[in-house]
Amino acid sequence: MSKGIYYLVYTSIASRLMSDEDLLLLLQQSRRNNTALEMTGLLLYMEGKFITKTEGRFIQFLEGEKAQVLAMYSSICSDECYRSILLLGSGFWHKRSFPAWSMGFSPLNADQHSDVANFFHLDDTMAEDKPVIKAIK
Repeated sequence: MSKGIYYLVYTSIASRLMSDEDLLLLLQQSRRNNTALEMTGLLLYMEGKFITKTEGRFIQFLEGEKAQVLAMYSSICSDECYRSILLLGSGFWHKRSFPAWSMGFSPLNADQHSDVANFFHLDDTMAEDKPVIKAIK
């Protein structure tokens, strides 16, 4: 009996802010590589002020054969484009979450989401005495 599909989720900080051209190139490369390896997934990129400086952050969800996913993650960990890589989770799931996406992608801008309930910046306001997170009713 098959264990299902292997998945891995990680977050990282971009070594530099990514331009639209950089992101398009990364997306094209990811789709090409993932199609060849029969992997699917999702990549999110967000720029915003984190603590005291503006930086870009990624979160990626990869799924496929375990050996392929782990090899890709190892390659990402040795890539100079990323730093502070943090593995959020991995394991087996009964089916793919992104079966039709060789790599789904979405750029996010933290400033665009300031009006969303419970969205907050990880910056100097975290040190203030007032609460920054409100319960959803």
